Amino acid sequence: MGTSMDEIEDMTTFVEVVRGLSFSRAAQSLNISKSMVSRRLARLEEGFGARLLDRTTRGVRPTDAGIELLERAEKILDEMRQAREAVAAHSGKVLGTLRVTVPQSLGARRMGRMFADFARLYPEILLDVDFDDRVKDLIDSKYDAAIRIGHMPDSSFIIRQLQPVRAVCAASPDYLEKFGTPEEPRDLYGHECLRYLNARTGEWEFLSGGKQIRIRPHGRMASGNGEALLQWAILGFGVLYAPNFIVEDALKDGRLVRILADYASPELSMCVMRPPGGLVPAKVRALTDFLVTRMGVYCNEDEQGESTD
Repeated sequence: MGTSMDEIEDMTTFVEVVRGLSFSRAAQSLNISKSMVSRRLARLEEGFGARLLDRTTRGVRPTDAGIELLERAEKILDEMRQAREAVAAHSGKVLGTLRVTVPQSLGARRMGRMFADFARLYPEILLDVDFDDRVKDLIDSKYDAAIRIGHMPDSSFIIRQLQPVRAVCAASPDYLEKFGTPEEPRDLYGHECLRYLNARTGEWEFLSGGKQIRIRPHGRMASGNGEALLQWAILGFGVLYAPNFIVEDALKDGRLVRILADYASPELSMCVMRPPGGLVPAKVRALTDFLVTRMGVYCNEDEQGESTD
């Protein structure tokens, strides 16, 4: 079986049906009619001489032959996309699907607006941004790039620094009135601490007189989501240790109060990283250059906004 454009369309339709387990969802995703989906799949099955899908009243699922085809079809389609993007790059075009994973809290507060501007600047890029605080495997999950915060481990991944980030310790006025204000890091052992489950070590780090102080917090509430921890802190459930961009609004309007301000946290890095490889796709290079250039602009806007309040 060759790889004519009709066959590429048929394989694309097949993959969409299997991903969504639905003819209707595939039709919607591809912006074609449901009858066209049926015709393409019938043509594909005829070409292979095998039934690729089992159709039931509850939906569809791939047959054993369909499962065999799925993996190969995805590879063919991925190679076609890469070829199209590589050829387009020689003519100065930036296009294709760009999959990026971003911490959820950072996405909601800073990156949403930034990605919108990037999409306007590159209208031929299909942008797929996953806002999730869990650390994803870029290669296994087929992400083109990731924005990460923290100590970057030594690895083969290509990393570009965006800006420094520091953690801030804070609690609600009601909590501090009821339980008192910690005066030094070790006082935190007597407080309810809201723990971040995705932390690299689970320790809260502070600096004093050139020395590093590490505290392993205790508390009955923990989450892998920074926004949930923020809301718990505002509601008075405990002390929060989080990047400054998560707590800045709540500090500014008084819902939270900064504590242990004399004990700075070590500087962390916000960076954009991509899987290893000598050839950088134009879409990834465009995103990286955009973020490096624009990150400072957005931060300056935020600082100016704070200074005028």
